[in-house]
Amino acid sequence: MEYNRFANVRKGILISLFFFLTLYHSISIFGIRVMDCPSNWLTLTGPCILTKSLFLEMMLWTAAILLMTFELNLEHGGQNFFHTYISNWPIFIFVFFAIISLIWSILPGASLLKISVLIAATFAGIYIGSLFQVNKILQMLSWLFMVICLGSLFFVFLFPSLGVMPIAFYSEAWAGIFWHRNYLGCFMALGMTVFLVNILSARKPFRFNFYLDFTFFIFAAFLLFKSKSATGIITTVMMLFTTLLVYGWTLLQRKLKPKHYIVVG
Repeated sequence: MEYNRFANVRKGILISLFFFLTLYHSISIFGIRVMDCPSNWLTLTGPCILTKSLFLEMMLWTAAILLMTFELNLEHGGQNFFHTYISNWPIFIFVFFAIISLIWSILPGASLLKISVLIAATFAGIYIGSLFQVNKILQMLSWLFMVICLGSLFFVFLFPSLGVMPIAFYSEAWAGIFWHRNYLGCFMALGMTVFLVNILSARKPFRFNFYLDFTFFIFAAFLLFKSKSATGIITTVMMLFTTLLVYGWTLLQRKLKPKHYIVVG
């Protein structure tokens, strides 16, 4: 019993580290950048150089993957990990596209390092998928986005110099905990999708978790609106529409005929 509790604590710390690293590059207080490119607004005025902080990010990801490997060996979870890897092989098609982007990269060194981070993050996702069912993963993600929402509101109201874009061009668009409004917008798109899936799949509607997800869905929509991010808004519309489309399909699939798929197609 004590061993299982200790194992759960280890897994919890490792998963929290993975979640932290997914945000690490975009959080404003760290100021992480892939490269430093001197520019006059949108026009480059000098050569781009790699930043030292990028190598720190790589070191943290390397340490996290090593800890993951150690945990898999300790718990004999390699078989589940490999099964999840095989089951989700289409993901690596997109990783492959990222790798071949080196061909046209203007700074191959930065691209190579970020591709390495992408591969590490993909394996982290496979590790989490090998441990938990989808509903548990959605629950963990909902807590993550709740923290992001609350943290962003905290930054905006208590530390506006960090939480609000300082450039006049953005008309005081909110960035929250992130260094740019587009990060807040895109993370809110993901968060709203997670909250909507939890709302639609609630086994016991109108209970505490239902109201909690609904409340933070509204909070996330408010933060998206205040970010003034066209990228985030377009992403949100696409993801919510797709979610509702899939949900509608699960309800009506037995009634659908080939002609319906042809019309939708």
